[in-house]
Parts: sequence; C-alpha cells; structure tokens
Amino acid sequence: MKRNAFRLICIFFWSLLSASPLFGQTTTTVRFSDTGTVVDESAGQVTVSLLLTQEGTPVDDTTSTITINYTVSGTAEGDSVDHDLTDGSLTVTSDETLAAITFRVVDDGVSEGSETVIITLDSVEIENEADNGNTVEIGSPDEHVVTIQDNDITLVSWSTAIQQVSENAGTVTLTATLNGISVDPVQVPYTVGGTAVAGADHDLTDGTIEIAAGETVGSVTFNIIDDEFRESTEVIVVTMGTPVNAARGTITIQTIAIDDNDIQATPSVSWTRAIQNVSEDKIGRA
Repeated sequence: MKRNAFRLICIFFWSLLSASPLFGQTTTTVRFSDTGTVVDESAGQVTVSLLLTQEGTPVDDTTSTITINYTVSGTAEGDSVDHDLTDGSLTVTSDETLAAITFRVVDDGVSEGSETVIITLDSVEIENEADNGNTVEIGSPDEHVVTIQDNDITLVSWSTAIQQVSENAGTVTLTATLNGISVDPVQVPYTVGGTAVAGADHDLTDGTIEIAAGETVGSVTFNIIDDEFRESTEVIVVTMGTPVNAARGTITIQTIAIDDNDIQATPSVSWTRAIQNVSEDKIGRA
C-alpha cells in the first residue's frame, strides 16, 4: 500500500517537472500586447508594444540577450511614402517584460482611404541557449495590424461661379477642380438648366465629368450657337450632382451668361412722302 502511494507521488511530481522548465532554466514567450491599433494619418509617431513573459526559475541573476525579428507588410507603402517601418529586429534582455516597435506615419495630403501596416513576429533567438538551457518562443498574438485612417477629404468644385461670354464665342469650357490629388478616379455629374435653350442657344446637356486618378482637373467643352435673333442676355445654369469618390466643395452651381451680339436699328416711323400735289377738283378724293 505504502509502495503504491509512493509511486503515485513520484508520478505526480514527475508530471510537474516534465510540464515546467527545470530549476535554473527559463522559457520566455514574446507576443504583441494586442492584435491591432487604429491611428490617424496625422499621428506622427506610432508605438506598438510587445509583452515578454518568463516561466521557470533562473539559477542566478544572470540575464540573457533576446533578439526579436519581425517583418512588415500591408497596404500602406513604406520608404516614407505612407510610413518608414521596414523589416527589422529588437534586442532586449530576458529580465525585461516590455518591448516596443516604433515608426513614423506620413501625413501625405493624398486622399487614399484607410491603409494598413502589418507587423509579424518572424523569429526569436536567445544567446547561449545551448549552455544554459534557457529558451524563447513566439506566443499569440504574433501579428499586429496598424490601420492608418486617411484624414484627407477630396472636395470638388466648379472652377468659377460665373462665366460671361458673347454669343459668337464659339465654345465654352466647364471645369471641375479637386482640392488635392485622389488615388481614385472622381466622377462629377451635373444637370443643365437656365433661360438659354439647349439645341437652340447651346449644345450642353446633362452629363458627367471624369477626373482621372492622380489628376486634379476635369472639364467638358460645348458650343454656343450664334443665331440672328435679337434677344436679351440668356443664362445656362449648371448644377453639380453628388460626386463619386469625392464630396461637393464650395462652388456647386455655375452660371454662364450669353450676351447677344445681334445689333438691330431702333424702329422708326415716317410719312410715306413729304409732299403731295393734287388738283383742286380732286380735293376730297385724294
């Protein structure tokens, strides 16, 4: 009975020893403090924290050097375009509990939507592992996603609120301008109204102006019809609709005034003749 009890006790302690580092040996686990961070594009410096937890009992106060290697990916572009973080490594000592990866986010003034910087723990190393038996491993989470929220809102406006042209101008250009470069193409719909009649005074109709990605200006050119009718100044009113990949800016209505160029003499009235000669016997019959 005593022999069986002793055997059970031995098995119990052996299981504890086999599940934990031996006395004088440690296992350090490296992981990110969380899975992700959201920052504004204007944040400047960004810090991503790592946690180091140690299991086991060191034989003395001697510390070991730990090297943490990581890789960088994501939709944000490096080389100081969107950020300046590259693949790299950190060096810490085994008695530390925190480490940090620091990099800079670039506020570029380009409307591009949210982008990501993905940092992945690639490998970890500890010095003199073969001599002292201390080990290091990667824990979970082993990946951290930094989401950079874009702070650049693309606005589109007409280049001017009013244009005034002569009826014999030939062509007129309607221009839409962005307040900055957009990485996406922008579509600017518009409707046409006013006192000038399409087909009689001009040939502009409802449509859409396309502004290509990377460009800031788009336009449409139309014809003014030079008729021979005497008429007062007429106007074309162009109203901007809801843009795609942009928001409406300050000038959303453009008025184009067409000044008539047909000059007509002032109407006058006169007698058909200045003198009439008649015979006396015809008086009353003239």
